[in-house]
Amino acid sequence: MLFRSDCDKVSIKKAELEKKLGSISFDSMAKTKTEKAVKTLEKLKTQIQQNHDNCHKEIGFYSDNDNCPICKQAITEEFKKEQVGSKTSKLDEYSKAIAEIETKLEESEKQVEKYEKIQNEIADIKLAIVQSNMTYDNLMNNIKNLDRKSTRLNSSHLVISYAVF
Repeated sequence: MLFRSDCDKVSIKKAELEKKLGSISFDSMAKTKTEKAVKTLEKLKTQIQQNHDNCHKEIGFYSDNDNCPICKQAITEEFKKEQVGSKTSKLDEYSKAIAEIETKLEESEKQVEKYEKIQNEIADIKLAIVQSNMTYDNLMNNIKNLDRKSTRLNSSHLVISYAVF
């Protein structure tokens, strides 16, 4: 009786695990799409960061130089102010774009983490189901072995009883 009761408990646990597994929704395509979006955003951020850095260098160039280092021609103050103003506004645009991308990246990375957490939960439940199946099979084998021994004992006991009479 003890093994049968254990079998019932394992069966109930397995049913609960399967129900829980069925209630979890996971869209692997959405995870893949989000992971691709993260990679795209990272590339875009790198490109914009490079543009930002180049723009910053150009501002430094116009601020520090009065003559072109290649042709030695003079750079007018008006041209320098125009270039620095233009590059400064570009620098602001790049900074804003980087901030927006970082926000989107953070959101996407959080979503990927959620997907990974769900995948891990699914894997844990599937493992628990496999373990429950193994426990159930072991218990059933023990029950069958005990039933066989019990049958043999009962039949040999009957033979002995008949022999006594």
